Amino acid sequence: MADQFQADQQKREQELEKIAGQLRDDTLFKTDSPEYRNLQDKALQMKSEYDANANMAQQKLLIEQRLKTIQIYRRMNDAIKQYAESKGIGLVLVADDINFDAAQTIEGVTQRIANRKVIYAHPDYDITQQIIEKMNADYKLGNK
Repeated sequence: MADQFQADQQKREQELEKIAGQLRDDTLFKTDSPEYRNLQDKALQMKSEYDANANMAQQKLLIEQRLKTIQIYRRMNDAIKQYAESKGIGLVLVADDINFDAAQTIEGVTQRIANRKVIYAHPDYDITQQIIEKMNADYKLGNK
């Protein structure tokens, strides 16, 4: 898709350059002639179309990239889930070594910690509700 866009844009650039060359060639038309003004208008129209095409193509590419990334992410998650379930694995984590030395601030440290991810967790391992209930009970007892 990007290659096709690039080829189309190169063709448009060549056409624009040809017209720009004609406009610079003072032997073809006088600058105050109707022919010169028509060629100038044509160049402006082509430049507008070139810019619009570039913008549209960029947006299309971004949309396509987003959709493909989502598709790949979902396929990865499905493959991980199927593998984990077939092997009786209840939890899959990202294996990464956090480099705390590169974190110069507390925000940097917490960002590195927050970026750790669970890739797959069997629903039986989700204790979120139990933690919420415990924290609410502790709060009511005055253990803020």
